Amino acid sequence: MKKNSVLVLLLFSTFLVADGLHFGEPIMNGPGCSPGSVSWALSPSNNSLSILFGTFSLTANPDSGLKRSYCEIITQVSTHNQTLIEADYRGFHDLPIEAISDWRVSYSLDNNAIVSRLDSAIGDDINPHTYSHQVNITCNGTRMLRIFAENILTSSSTDRNATDTLDSIDLGQANTPDIALQICNGASHISLVIPALMSALFILFSI
Repeated sequence: MKKNSVLVLLLFSTFLVADGLHFGEPIMNGPGCSPGSVSWALSPSNNSLSILFGTFSLTANPDSGLKRSYCEIITQVSTHNQTLIEADYRGFHDLPIEAISDWRVSYSLDNNAIVSRLDSAIGDDINPHTYSHQVNITCNGTRMLRIFAENILTSSSTDRNATDTLDSIDLGQANTPDIALQICNGASHISLVIPALMSALFILFSI
């Protein structure tokens, strides 16, 4: 019985300890990440991904009307247990009075279950900005994570041009879930683990 107890403990450890988060090489498309203007780097363990932008920038004034730029990022992501992805968007904006900058970001797995977040800033404001999202992936396996980041900038100010620039996106492990950004296009981890766990327990106690 003692031997079975040890085996059960090991079994629980195997099923319940998270193996972590792993990213693949990203594919990018859009005017904000045109070829030659963007670079990326994976950590040695592939559990974080950094993307640096050279031309993801907008300038608006009353004569230009609404300005828009975007970047679509597709990367393979492997998750085990419930996984939380921290996505940090860092840049700088110079917004005069009567200027508005909207950052709209959507997330999906295998082009399903789209969730989105809107971050806005209004003038008068000249500051670096960081928008952080915690994407809650509640299913296991290897899937394609699609991120669509879009900036829309408008200004009716004659004082100066409005500008907004995205310098980098950093993806890694998060600790605090955002319920509104929960995505999964398959069975949850619990629904997969419990039947397998029960079967293994039955085999162990039958020995």
